[in-house]
Amino acid sequence: MHDVAPVTNGGTDEVDSEVSRQDRSVNLAQQQDQIIAKWANLWRSLILSALGKTVFPYCRYIRALNLGDLKELLEDVIFRGSISSTFFKGELSKIYIEMESPVKLRSKVQRPRRPNTIAILDAVGEVLTEHTPMLEELSGEPFLIFDRPGVQADQQMAQFLKDLRPQSLESLEIISYSDIAAETFMALDRHCDSLRELRLNNIKPTSMPALSLMGGCKALTSLLLSEATATTDLENTQNDVFLETIKWLRNCKGLSSITFQKMLSASAILTPILLENVIHLSKLEIEGYSPHQAQDFHRALAMQDSLRSLWLKGDAEDFVGSDIDILVDSLCTLRSLKDLRLKDVSDYFLDEHICRLARNLRELEEWWTSGYGITNAIWPDVAMLKSLRRLEINALASFTADGILEYIARLGSGNNRMILSVMMADPESSLTEEEQSLVREVLASRLEGRFDYILAPDPNAPDYDESDSD
Repeated sequence: MHDVAPVTNGGTDEVDSEVSRQDRSVNLAQQQDQIIAKWANLWRSLILSALGKTVFPYCRYIRALNLGDLKELLEDVIFRGSISSTFFKGELSKIYIEMESPVKLRSKVQRPRRPNTIAILDAVGEVLTEHTPMLEELSGEPFLIFDRPGVQADQQMAQFLKDLRPQSLESLEIISYSDIAAETFMALDRHCDSLRELRLNNIKPTSMPALSLMGGCKALTSLLLSEATATTDLENTQNDVFLETIKWLRNCKGLSSITFQKMLSASAILTPILLENVIHLSKLEIEGYSPHQAQDFHRALAMQDSLRSLWLKGDAEDFVGSDIDILVDSLCTLRSLKDLRLKDVSDYFLDEHICRLARNLRELEEWWTSGYGITNAIWPDVAMLKSLRRLEINALASFTADGILEYIARLGSGNNRMILSVMMADPESSLTEEEQSLVREVLASRLEGRFDYILAPDPNAPDYDESDSD
């Protein structure tokens, strides 16, 4: 949710500033409450699992657990204030232990009995050690591991999925490098009708040919696939798997979010998916593809006018001329976009390309782009984006202070809290320190915004390293 713009009618600047500070304080307090609540829910689910009261037997697969994290939670002020009673309700009331006697006060009024943190930790430790057969380490530092590396990791993860009640798993995320492979992918079929969100990060190259074994999981709405090394070209080395993977994803009619990272065949896999009339994506992210070989993918993007968030990152080498026009033409049709992030792929964008995008994508709220030789010519069109809150220009740019200030003057309340970042300013036409300070002051006072300004590396500098420009 966007920050609410400060009151501008019927009050002084001081009052407006105070209201804004109060709003930020309230938002911060709400965020802290949510964080503590999620923290508490994690521990509550884990303990209930050990008591046999959850659908998923989480505790069976824990190898190392430290109770220091739980101790910090029990002693947290927010937890004790409003979350404690919910945490210890029902089955967990059995492990709630109070101090032997209430704390005495100088007055005759006695404070309610305080929880005995050490006794509670002992009780939790006893429950967990009794019901976690794989537990190898239990101590008191804030450390929690759900381990999936090693020779047996694939079999263990597959067994975990098989132990769950069929069609009960709705979301699965593997965060770090793991050795899951074919057995895990096949075991997911036991949850093919319930699984909605699947996020597999850092998949081993040797596991990539097994991707199509998840073909039964057709109820997905959100999918993330990330290869660990960006070395497997399924289209040219495992074409049968490539085709089966496409078939799988085309059958996921409810897909709304797709993220592919470091997958060499990503654009080729996604092209037929984008052309499916019944698939309407709201978010698409692709990182590590070759734009100059992805003309069909770029054309197909125009078929997904439901997109609200699009991230493209790929090496722009040889991506010039008509290839850029194909991409820009498609992007201009995505008029519902609110978040557009172009990294590397837009390295050869010129003023005209950025102006075209600004004239057509009027709903943008966040926009990252690179480019070459970008000038003040972009500001009149970019100023028409009345909901833009963040603009990051990671391009060799030659802006003047007057040009930027004129842009800021055209912004309205919909641009409140604007973050304007010029990340590769041309050193030969850079703003002076005084000009940078002036832009910061104007943006901050007018829109409570922020201005970042960084010079591009100077290739003539003695300590310049060509790798810095990558």
